[in-house]
Amino acid sequence: MNREVRTCPSCGALIVPQLSRCRQCGTYLHGTQLEGLLVEKLLPPALRAAPGVGLVFLLVALAFILQALIAGPRNVFSFSGYSLRLLGAMYGAGILQGEWWRFLTSPFLHGGLIHLAFNLYALTIAGPVVEEMFDRKKMWAIAVTSGVLSMVASYGWSVGVLGQTLATSVGFSGAISGLIAAAIFGGRRTGPQGKQVVQVMVRWAVYIGLFGLVVRGVDNAAHLGGFAVGAGLGFMLPLGLTQTVVANRVQSVAMLAVLVAIVGSFVTMVQHIDGMPGYLKRDVRGQSFLFIPIRPGTPWERSSQLRASQDCRDAEPKDQLEVCEKAVQINPSDPGAWILYHDALMRAGHRTRARTVERVLAHLGVR
Repeated sequence: MNREVRTCPSCGALIVPQLSRCRQCGTYLHGTQLEGLLVEKLLPPALRAAPGVGLVFLLVALAFILQALIAGPRNVFSFSGYSLRLLGAMYGAGILQGEWWRFLTSPFLHGGLIHLAFNLYALTIAGPVVEEMFDRKKMWAIAVTSGVLSMVASYGWSVGVLGQTLATSVGFSGAISGLIAAAIFGGRRTGPQGKQVVQVMVRWAVYIGLFGLVVRGVDNAAHLGGFAVGAGLGFMLPLGLTQTVVANRVQSVAMLAVLVAIVGSFVTMVQHIDGMPGYLKRDVRGQSFLFIPIRPGTPWERSSQLRASQDCRDAEPKDQLEVCEKAVQINPSDPGAWILYHDALMRAGHRTRARTVERVLAHLGVR
C-alpha cells in the first residue's frame, strides 16, 4: 500500500477513499478544509445528500433571488429582455464590448419562475446520477463547464453565424444538457449496470431536443453546446471517487476558484448596473406566463425605449455620454443611439471603450 496515497496527511492513520474525514483526527479528506466547512456546515441540510448538486442548486436559487430583488418581485414570472441584459445575460452587444463576465453569470440566470422550476427539477434528476458516477467535484466541473461553454456556443451561433448582435440568452439548461450527456457517456463506460441510467438519460435528451424544436425561443445552440461538452467530459473524466487526498485537494482548490470567479462575476454585474432601473415601467414588450399574456406592452409612442432614444438625441454634449449609455441599454436596437454614444466616448477621451462600441456598430452594419 502506498502510504502517501492511503494515509491521512495530518496523523498518518490508514484511510480509504470513501471516508470524508479521518476517523482518528477528523481531518477533511475530500478536499480543502474550506470545502469541508461549505458542504458540511454552510450548505442547508436538505442539500447535503448530494453536496455538489446542492451547491449548484443553491447558486441558481440565490441568483434568482437576486434577479427578483433587482428587477422586482412582480416580474418573477417573466423577466423582460431589458432586465435580463442588465442582470448579466449572454448578450451579444455586451460581449462585443468586452463584458466577458456574462459567460459566467448567464447560466445561473433564468427568464422566469417556470424556466427556473424546470431546470432545478432536471438538475435534481441528472445531477445526483453524475455525482454518484464521478464524484461531487467532477460533477461540479461538468455542470459549470457545460453551462459556461453552452453560452459561448450560443454567442458563437447567434452573433458569429446568424449575425444577431442583440441576441440574449440565460438559463442552466445548457449545463443540464451537459450533465445528461455525461451520465450517458459515463454510464456506457460502467458496463451492464449503467444500462438503465443510459436509457433514462437518453429519454431526457430526446425530451429536451423535442422541446427545443417545438417551443419558440429555446436556445438550441446552448443545449447542443452543453451536450457536446458534457459528452466529452463524461468520456474522459475518471469514474468513481478521486482516490488520493492530494488530488482531492487540487480539485477542491480549482472548484473553489471557479466559485469565487462566479461570485466575482455577479459582483461585476451589480457594479455594471450603476444606478440603472431594474425594470422598465413602460416597456414596449409585454409579459407572459406559460404563453398567456399577463401584462400588455406600452404603446411605442409612450414607451421607455422611445423616451431613452429621444433623451440621447436631445442631451447637451456634456451629458450625452451618460444619457446615451443609458439609452443603448434600454433601447439597443436604435443605431442612432449607439452612434451618439460612440461619439460621446470619443469626445470624453475613452478611446478603448469607443473601439468596443465600434465592434457593435460594425456588427449592426452601421459603420
